[in-house]
Amino acid sequence: MPRIADSEMRIPQRDAGPFCWSQRRVGWVDVICLAGELDLATAEDLRERLMSVVESGAATSIVLDFSDVGYVDARSVDAIVTAWTAATSRGRRLQVEGLHGMPAMVFRVLGLESLLVTDGGTSWREAGLD
Repeated sequence: MPRIADSEMRIPQRDAGPFCWSQRRVGWVDVICLAGELDLATAEDLRERLMSVVESGAATSIVLDFSDVGYVDARSVDAIVTAWTAATSRGRRLQVEGLHGMPAMVFRVLGLESLLVTDGGTSWREAGLD
């Protein structure tokens, strides 16, 4: 299986939007590293990009790495849940990892941890793909 160094994965590239997005295929997983703040100004761009990955990808799983995300609002969470619903209907998994601080609290308060947050046994890093 392909191996990608953790440091290589954590360098999101600034695209034509107000947040950073880096996407890479690691084995059977599309890994999307996000950075910055996911708020009202970025929610629609996030939704469009996520839906593009869900609709066009062949990977069986999509992992959103939130390690470098400091803020997430309700519209961005809605975009993630919409992408999760679309992925699930296509027989794919969409999960979030690297939650900390305020984003972790938002996912916990909304009751999304059990639905979206990876556990120790499903992380692409822990599966030896990093």
